[in-house]
Amino acid sequence: MFPVTRRKAFTLIELLVVIAIIAVLIGLLLPAVQKVREAAAKTQCQNNCRQLTLAVHDYAHDNEGALPALYRTTPAPEATWHLIIQPWVEEVALYRLGTVPPGSLGTVHTYVLKSTFYCPSELSAPNHKCPHGYGNSNYAPNYQVFGTKVTGGNYTAKYKIDTIPDGNSTVLFVAERFALLSGGQENCWTCPAPGSYGSQFAYQGQSVPQVGVRVANSDWTRVNSPHPGGAVVGVGDGSSGSSAPRSSRRRGGRTVCPTTANTPTSTGEARGPAMRTFGAWLILAAAVTLSGCGKSETAQRNSVEGVVTLSGRPLAEGLVTLHGADGQQAVGSILGGGRYVIDDPPLGKCQVTVTPPPGFSSPNAGQGTDPHGAPAERASPIPQRYRSLPNDLSVDVKPGVTHHDIAMTP
Repeated sequence: MFPVTRRKAFTLIELLVVIAIIAVLIGLLLPAVQKVREAAAKTQCQNNCRQLTLAVHDYAHDNEGALPALYRTTPAPEATWHLIIQPWVEEVALYRLGTVPPGSLGTVHTYVLKSTFYCPSELSAPNHKCPHGYGNSNYAPNYQVFGTKVTGGNYTAKYKIDTIPDGNSTVLFVAERFALLSGGQENCWTCPAPGSYGSQFAYQGQSVPQVGVRVANSDWTRVNSPHPGGAVVGVGDGSSGSSAPRSSRRRGGRTVCPTTANTPTSTGEARGPAMRTFGAWLILAAAVTLSGCGKSETAQRNSVEGVVTLSGRPLAEGLVTLHGADGQQAVGSILGGGRYVIDDPPLGKCQVTVTPPPGFSSPNAGQGTDPHGAPAERASPIPQRYRSLPNDLSVDVKPGVTHHDIAMTP
């Protein structure tokens, strides 16, 4: 008789043990992935606050130390803090559209700002707009710094950047704030401030920040942050960090920054024995998934870029706006060589609108020069807003980077 050979295989018990081990590893992996994502989002948020604070410094440098007003009506044009600092975050075209006649603050009510003004973790308004269609922001200026000098309808700063009594390193310039709040209030970047629809914090008192709070429990008079480790703030010396709820205090009527990003808070950031026990597993899981998380974040960053030409020549400045089917808009400035980049555009079919700067003239038949000094046969005005030809031109925006050149004729 032939010998019978039995093929080795897993028993049911062995299979269940393997499944249990895999389940335990997944349970350890998921918190690590979430921590990596939150850490990346908070780092981006801190960078945003730093950029806005540096924009205030650049504004002060160019204006003899003066700080941008929280809100002003005179001298004309009417402007909010967010609009005033646009040239110092490389959005000169948007600033001109909202301040140079016939443009006004009302002209840019519906515009969405660049990604610097939005926190990756804040989801109260995913399309960055209020229910009535106005654009909003996830960051607000400090009323105690930029708006305590009240003259008529103007809310301006009492001090210059080098005369703040407490010193710049202890004073907050910018802090997080939900775009839409529980009581129907908004953080609208074009609405008059201070007020329940304007963008400001530390207006009606200086209560401690709300950290890791849900939108349903948000308070419009306070700083609101979705980050569990502390509200991200921009300090007057150009740095950024986290303000912990238990440590907030007042100095001389101004909101100060008492803590740094490394200060333990009451939210439980301090590691307990259980976290120390599984520390090695968490580090290993984070290292294994770090590259995958980076790819996922990159894939979620969508943009449209290209070159705008008018009569075959690059347009030197202006705005390019994408109009989505659901009413969502995204705008980008035209930079040198006619190049434009629009971050976080609406996906799918979008109509394209190009807005030249106020008073722009384009080359046509005749004699003269265009606004940029190049010889032209004749200069004739173009309407303030026109669509790139043909009028029904649209672009199919897909996830990732979409390249779309815009060729126009007068």
